[in-house]
Amino acid sequence: WLNPAAFTDPAPFTFGTLGRTLPSLRGPWFRNENIGLAKEIRVREGHIFEVRATVLNTFNRTVFNNPSATIGSVSFGMFTSQKNLPREVELQGRYTF
Repeated sequence: WLNPAAFTDPAPFTFGTLGRTLPSLRGPWFRNENIGLAKEIRVREGHIFEVRATVLNTFNRTVFNNPSATIGSVSFGMFTSQKNLPREVELQGRYTF
Protein backbone atom coordinates (compact mmCIF):
# COMPACT_ATOMS: atom_id res chain seq x y z
CA TRP A 1 0.00 0.00 0.00
CA LEU A 2 2.85 2.34 0.71
CA ASN A 3 6.63 2.05 0.53
CA PRO A 4 8.11 2.28 4.06
CA ALA A 5 11.59 2.87 2.59
CA ALA A 6 10.41 6.23 1.20
CA PHE A 7 10.05 7.65 4.75
CA THR A 8 12.69 8.35 7.39
CA ASP A 9 12.72 10.17 10.72
CA PRO A 10 14.29 13.66 10.54
CA ALA A 11 17.40 14.43 12.55
CA PRO A 12 16.76 15.44 16.17
CA PHE A 13 15.57 19.05 16.65
CA THR A 14 14.90 19.56 12.93
CA PHE A 15 11.79 19.63 10.80
CA GLY A 16 11.27 17.04 8.10
CA THR A 17 10.21 17.73 4.53
CA LEU A 18 6.86 16.00 4.80
CA GLY A 19 3.72 17.99 5.46
CA ARG A 20 1.53 17.44 8.50
CA THR A 21 -0.90 15.43 6.39
CA LEU A 22 -0.53 13.47 3.18
CA PRO A 23 -3.47 14.48 0.95
CA SER A 24 -2.60 11.83 -1.65
CA LEU A 25 -2.46 9.01 0.92
CA ARG A 26 -5.86 7.55 1.61
CA GLY A 27 -7.10 4.28 3.00
CA PRO A 28 -8.83 1.68 0.85
CA TRP A 29 -12.30 2.26 -0.60
CA PHE A 30 -15.29 1.35 1.47
CA ARG A 31 -18.20 -0.46 -0.13
CA ASN A 32 -20.93 -1.95 2.02
CA GLU A 33 -24.27 -3.20 0.67
CA ASN A 34 -27.27 -3.79 2.93
CA ILE A 35 -30.56 -5.41 1.91
CA GLY A 36 -33.90 -5.44 3.69
CA LEU A 37 -37.06 -7.34 2.77
CA ALA A 38 -40.49 -7.22 4.42
CA LYS A 39 -43.78 -9.02 3.84
CA GLU A 40 -47.16 -8.43 5.49
CA ILE A 41 -49.52 -11.39 5.68
CA ARG A 42 -53.15 -10.75 6.61
CA VAL A 43 -54.28 -13.63 8.81
CA ARG A 44 -57.83 -12.35 9.17
CA GLU A 45 -59.52 -8.99 9.55
CA GLY A 46 -57.54 -6.84 11.99
CA HIS A 47 -54.75 -9.45 12.38
CA ILE A 48 -51.48 -8.96 10.50
CA PHE A 49 -48.30 -11.04 10.63
CA GLU A 50 -45.20 -9.21 9.38
CA VAL A 51 -41.93 -10.94 8.48
CA ARG A 52 -38.71 -8.96 7.99
CA ALA A 53 -35.20 -9.98 6.94
CA THR A 54 -32.25 -7.58 7.03
CA VAL A 55 -28.80 -8.50 5.75
CA LEU A 56 -25.93 -6.17 6.67
CA ASN A 57 -22.75 -6.37 4.53
CA THR A 58 -24.63 -8.62 2.09
CA PHE A 59 -21.64 -9.64 -0.04
CA ASN A 60 -19.36 -10.06 3.00
CA ARG A 61 -16.65 -7.72 1.69
CA THR A 62 -13.59 -7.21 3.87
CA VAL A 63 -12.56 -3.56 4.23
CA PHE A 64 -9.25 -2.95 5.94
CA ASN A 65 -8.58 -0.01 8.25
CA ASN A 66 -6.04 2.67 7.27
CA PRO A 67 -2.41 1.56 7.29
CA SER A 68 -0.28 2.21 10.36
CA ALA A 69 1.29 5.67 10.17
CA THR A 70 3.90 5.46 12.94
CA ILE A 71 7.28 5.94 11.24
CA GLY A 72 9.88 3.54 12.59
CA SER A 73 7.27 1.02 13.71
CA VAL A 74 7.53 -2.56 12.51
CA SER A 75 3.98 -2.33 11.17
CA PHE A 76 4.48 1.02 9.38
CA GLY A 77 2.49 1.05 6.13
CA MET A 78 0.77 -2.26 6.91
CA PHE A 79 -2.91 -3.01 7.46
CA THR A 80 -3.40 -4.50 10.91
CA SER A 81 -7.17 -4.32 11.45
CA GLN A 82 -10.53 -4.51 9.70
CA LYS A 83 -12.85 -1.50 9.40
CA ASN A 84 -16.20 -3.21 8.87
CA LEU A 85 -18.04 -6.16 10.39
CA PRO A 86 -18.71 -9.53 8.75
CA ARG A 87 -22.14 -10.33 7.30
CA GLU A 88 -25.02 -10.12 9.78
CA VAL A 89 -28.51 -11.50 9.16
CA GLU A 90 -31.51 -10.37 11.22
CA LEU A 91 -34.90 -12.08 11.04
CA GLN A 92 -37.95 -10.52 12.69
CA GLY A 93 -41.56 -11.53 13.09
CA ARG A 94 -44.40 -9.34 14.35
CA TYR A 95 -48.03 -10.18 14.98
CA THR A 96 -50.43 -7.24 15.24
CA PHE A 97 -54.02 -7.68 16.39
